[in-house]
Amino acid sequence: MTNNKVAVINSNDDIVESISMLLADSGYIPVSGHIYTFRRGQKDVLEFFQKHKPAAVIWDIAPPYESNWNFLQLIRKHEITEGIPFVITTTNKKELGKIAGEGNFIEILGKPEDMSYIVENLKKVIVR
Repeated sequence: MTNNKVAVINSNDDIVESISMLLADSGYIPVSGHIYTFRRGQKDVLEFFQKHKPAAVIWDIAPPYESNWNFLQLIRKHEITEGIPFVITTTNKKELGKIAGEGNFIEILGKPEDMSYIVENLKKVIVR
């Protein structure tokens, strides 16, 4: 059986819900987490990954960009997340680019009905 579970990690409940609905409508099983609960240690991010074993992750980088980008880099270096593709979203691609360098980041413009491009990018990185 193919793993079609996708983690949606964001700090905005409305965005998590919108992306999760799009994923479900596209045949994926969304699981979600909130960046700040992970960063503050209220939930263990590595335990989340171990429990859910997602095939891919949609992870948002919000302000403060530098500390959130560094947090993501630590997570991606861990053996539990090894081999899991990440689709990175942000609300300010230009600012994130200053911290992270040129990258293939998806800018969320805030309209849930316009977020289908996130699923299209996910399809490029996930093997079903």
